[in-house]
Amino acid sequence: MSELRISFPDPCGESWDAMQPSGCDRICATCSETVHDLTKLTVDEAEALLREPGKHCVRAQVGPDGALSLRPGPSGRSRRMLVAVSASVGLFASACETVPSAAAPTGAIVGTVVPYSLVTSVRAVSDDGRVRQARVRADGSYRFERLPYGTYALRFIGMCETWEGEPVTLRERELSVDAPADMQDCIIIGMAKVEDERA
Repeated sequence: MSELRISFPDPCGESWDAMQPSGCDRICATCSETVHDLTKLTVDEAEALLREPGKHCVRAQVGPDGALSLRPGPSGRSRRMLVAVSASVGLFASACETVPSAAAPTGAIVGTVVPYSLVTSVRAVSDDGRVRQARVRADGSYRFERLPYGTYALRFIGMCETWEGEPVTLRERELSVDAPADMQDCIIIGMAKVEDERA
């Protein structure tokens, strides 16, 4: 099965439901752009749209495996469109860890998120309310370094949704905590482009 990857370098927070319908698409009142609904297009139609010169604002429904929901194409053709996580995630994530006192024993919390879940960062909140944030890397991993031993509430922050993890207690040099696996489809609205593998 061949795959075509797209990225979302310029997502926005506008509501699809608040936009004025225009056939299968909608018009955004904020920027006056036509927002194309990719669920109404086949993979070939979506690729043709995104390869046209200029910017293309779209609404995309992304499954937990990173595949976009598209209208079925002609039978016998097996192609799918995926979100290029490494090209999209970096725009939504930032890292800001607070360095604790050198006297306190410290450890690390590490883990991974489900591929294509569009989780961009993980936040760890300690019992005393201190917040630390780690960026999710292109390979789906995240890492908090130099955390004082104690209990942390983890929050997995995605482009579409935030998932609360169970509180974890760090009492060793390294604790592994993976993101919840039951993440749902994600709806993204924003500028999209084809990630050309030939480049």
